[in-house]
Amino acid sequence: MADGASLAARQILALLSIVLFHVLALALIVVLLGTPVFTIASAGWGVGQVKLLVLFWMGGAIVLWSIVPRIDRFEEPGPRLDPAEHPRLFELLEQVAHETGQRLPEEVYLVDDVTAFVAPRGGWMGIGSRRVMGIGLPLLCGLTPEELRAVIAHEFGHFAGREMLLGPWIHKARATMLRTVENLEQSEAHFDGSPYLKVLKLPFESYTRGFLRLTQSTSRMQELAADRLAAEVAGTQSLVTALAEIERLAAGYETFGRDWSMPALRCGVHPPLAAGFQEFMHSERVRETLGERATPRKARVHTSPYDSHPPVHARIRALGGQLPETAEADTGMRALELLGDGDAAELELLPFTCGERLARKLEPVDWRDCAERAFRPTWEEFCEGHAVALRELRVSELPALLTDLPRLAASWGLRRGRHGTGAELASIILWRAFALVLVRQGWEFRSQPGEDFELRQGDLTVQPLPLLSALAKNAVPAAAWEAWCTNAGLGEARLWPAAASAA
Repeated sequence: MADGASLAARQILALLSIVLFHVLALALIVVLLGTPVFTIASAGWGVGQVKLLVLFWMGGAIVLWSIVPRIDRFEEPGPRLDPAEHPRLFELLEQVAHETGQRLPEEVYLVDDVTAFVAPRGGWMGIGSRRVMGIGLPLLCGLTPEELRAVIAHEFGHFAGREMLLGPWIHKARATMLRTVENLEQSEAHFDGSPYLKVLKLPFESYTRGFLRLTQSTSRMQELAADRLAAEVAGTQSLVTALAEIERLAAGYETFGRDWSMPALRCGVHPPLAAGFQEFMHSERVRETLGERATPRKARVHTSPYDSHPPVHARIRALGGQLPETAEADTGMRALELLGDGDAAELELLPFTCGERLARKLEPVDWRDCAERAFRPTWEEFCEGHAVALRELRVSELPALLTDLPRLAASWGLRRGRHGTGAELASIILWRAFALVLVRQGWEFRSQPGEDFELRQGDLTVQPLPLLSALAKNAVPAAAWEAWCTNAGLGEARLWPAAASAA
């Protein structure tokens, strides 16, 4: 009860802050537009008066345009799900809506993100809006039906109780304030750091920062209130494991997209993405990196003062829940089965993932074929920029090269970038170039999400990345490496032969 009263008081304060912001903005607009008129009426026209008129009216116009309420033009975030085609999913949604005292959203969409949301969209100032829901395909891949039930109950919880009614207004106010500051910053940059616009921006910047801090605590209390309702509906343990798993899924999906799905899609092939992501998350390597399913990631010690969500460990603690220190990988039923025909739903989502034009040209393939169809051309393009340097190096020289990567990176002019340090980039170039040498010599190239790339020829099997990592650590004796190169016919092979581009 005390928490509810505190939340209501904070929301009232937030509402007063919203009103005050608009009052101050309108008062400033009046000053900006009226001052030049008053000055000209008093002193007449002149060069100084004209400059004042232009500057003040420009500032007033920017602020006025920024605070004008926008029409919410809703763009579908993914394919709309039909109750007739996905009856099991909608049965769960209807049950949760009934148990939380909410109406089922008018529209439910499948989205390409580790998320679920229920939000009013469309209309103007809330007039003519409708409630829509989005459910992420990767979320369905990773959560059990009961965990999904908890997540959906949490989203409905944002609309349960009078204390939640101001949530959409606070969200719109944040957007208005941030838009005002952004527009003033862009204008300042356009006019080469105009001191006038810089001074004009300061009060809006300070007010917005204070409002975000104020509403951050309100938003966090709303999140905790929605958590409590979800725990009542779906059970505390289901919500606790869902919260921990969503953190793991988000980290995994980012890596899966960067290293697996997007390279394939860009090369015009479509492997089964949902199945591939599930396989990726269950692979031993990924479990070692992200932790077992029911083990939370390390708590974030430093969180943004403007983050609307409390850290996951704080939400779990507030629920009185606890995760086991260790857990075996859960291979039970996933919420994806509630879709029924998940493959058809994934196909409908593709235009939203990679664009409609590319989606029309995609060729269905198995993940094992992506190595040759997607990763080989991607790696060739990646290494080709260093072809001149690679042509001077032999496969047999890899141990010496890998043990002095900083020097190699410096000689190639490699610097820190999205792949990490120059030395890390040099390592990536070397192991990919080595893999391509094997591919050009007829080795069979295979890939499975979450596993190391593998090449085979007869009785010989190579995983390039682990092998080169071992070479870098001097874990492979020099004599053993030379013997392996000779046995594989790579004793004199160069990392990038002159004919490689034509291969």
